[in-house]
Amino acid sequence: MSDGIVIIGSGFAARQLVKNIRKQDAQIPLTLIAADSMDEYNKPDLSHVISRGQKADDLTLQSAGEFAEQYTLRLFPHTWVSDIDAENRLVKSQDNQWRYDKLVLATRRDAVYPVGAGARADANAQ
Repeated sequence: MSDGIVIIGSGFAARQLVKNIRKQDAQIPLTLIAADSMDEYNKPDLSHVISRGQKADDLTLQSAGEFAEQYTLRLFPHTWVSDIDAENRLVKSQDNQWRYDKLVLATRRDAVYPVGAGARADANAQ
């Protein structure tokens, strides 16, 4: 059995990637790992939360659970990746670890990437 694809991140890029992978392959195991709740929301609407007397939950367009069910994937929200072992194809957090065939870093633009074996020397260049 394939270890599948592990995607670190849960924003627009990660969600679009999941949708496009599922168009091509409905069976490959997909795992999303992210430090946030993984709920989908429209970032520009954040500026209206206070002025409209809304709560952050009011902005949720699709919950992480709904997304996982719709696209058949495993989610690990509120999870910080502590290590990526490229040689052994293993992603680690404090409480868990995941094997992968392919790894995608779909984090925000200013994320800090690990340095070490298998990492590009210019990965953190701005």
